[in-house]
Amino acid sequence: MRVLFAGTGAFGVPCLEALVASDRHFVLSVITQPDRPAGRSQKPLASPIKEAALRSHLQVYQPEDINAANSLSQIRYQKADLMIVVAYGQILKKSLLELP
Repeated sequence: MRVLFAGTGAFGVPCLEALVASDRHFVLSVITQPDRPAGRSQKPLASPIKEAALRSHLQVYQPEDINAANSLSQIRYQKADLMIVVAYGQILKKSLLELP
């Protein structure tokens, strides 16, 4: 099964790792929040999901708004069978939920 994974927090990392390890699923790419300034130096910090995706050599897409037209186009283009969302951090609008 061709899967897109969307998540940001550490809560979703075990799920992503299980999908990557599965013989029955192929993770097409990972969608996560953009890197955000953190700490005293305010250097951009990658999400735990992005770090896990890069360790697994997966393509990472970081839209500011997952519901924007260009994001929907990118998601549609990948022709996934399923999109799994775990602790993403944005409300998914009807236009995204109804994608084929």
